[in-house]
Amino acid sequence: MKRVNEDNVKEAMRGGGIKLTLPRFNDELLRKQITWDGWIRWGSFTTLAAIFVWFIVLNPVLGAGSSGLVMILLIMGWLGLNSINAKTGRELAQVSMVLDQDPKRAEGWIALALARKPLLRWVRLMIYHRLAIVRHREQDFAESAAICRGVLEYSLGPAEASRAHLLLILTEASLEIRDMGTAYSSLSQLYGMKVSLVEALQRLSLQIRYEVMTGNYGAAVANIESKLELVELLPAMQCGIVHRLLAIGAERYGDRELAERLNKRAWLLCGDKVIRGIGEDIANSKGMTMVGGEKGLNLGK
Repeated sequence: MKRVNEDNVKEAMRGGGIKLTLPRFNDELLRKQITWDGWIRWGSFTTLAAIFVWFIVLNPVLGAGSSGLVMILLIMGWLGLNSINAKTGRELAQVSMVLDQDPKRAEGWIALALARKPLLRWVRLMIYHRLAIVRHREQDFAESAAICRGVLEYSLGPAEASRAHLLLILTEASLEIRDMGTAYSSLSQLYGMKVSLVEALQRLSLQIRYEVMTGNYGAAVANIESKLELVELLPAMQCGIVHRLLAIGAERYGDRELAERLNKRAWLLCGDKVIRGIGEDIANSKGMTMVGGEKGLNLGK
C-alpha cells in the first residue's frame, strides 16, 4: 500500500498496480481541511490585497514598465488561486460517470482531489459526497454513513441540491447497520424538504423498509394502492424488492391475501433467488441497496 501523492494516483488510475491508502473518514480531519482551506485562501487574498495597495502607493515611483509587471503578477496570482477550484469543479461532473464504469479510477481521482489546497468548502464537501457513493457501493455502510453525517453538518452552498442524496445514502446505510435512530432522523429531514421525483421514490422505498424493520407493519401497508402506483415507477429490481418488503409487512400485519398478491408480483420482477434473500433478516438485503448500490438506481450528482 502506498500513500497518496499525485504520481501514485495517476499510476493507479492508469491501472499500474498501485493500491492507494485513503484514511478512514473522521470529522476532525474534515474540520482541519476546511479550516486550512480557509486560512490559505484568506492569506492569499490578504497578500494580493497588500501587493495591490503597495502598487497604488508606489505607482508614481515605479514607472509604467514596473506597473505593468505588478498588474500581471496580480492577475496571475488571482487566476492561480481560483484555478484549482475551477478544475476540480469541472472534474466533479466527470467523476460521476466514472463511478459506474470504474470505481477504482474514481477513488484515485478522489484521493488526488482531496489533497488539493485551497478548495472552496462546497467543492471539498462534494468530493466527500463522491467518496460516500464509492463506499456505499462497496457496501462499507458504516463508512458511507460516517461521511454523510460529517458532510451534512455544513452548509453545502451552491451544491445544496445534493443534501437530499446525502440523506438518502445516510438513511439506507443506517438501516444496513441497524442505526434506527439516525435512519428515522434522516427520513424526517427528507420529508421536510423538496425533492425530485426520483428522490421521492427512493425516500418512499426507504420509509417502507424502515417501517417493516421496526415492526410498524400497519404503517407500511397503509394506503397500499397509492404506494404501489409510485413503486411501479422504480426499476424492476427495486420495484420487486419493495413489493417483497410490503409482502412481509402485510403477512405480519395479518393480511395474507395482500401478502400473497405482493409476493407474486415480487417473484415476477426479481425471481425466486432474490425473493428468498429478503426474508427474516430484512436489514441485510444482500447488497441490493436502494440508493447508489450495485443494483440500485444511480443517484450520483
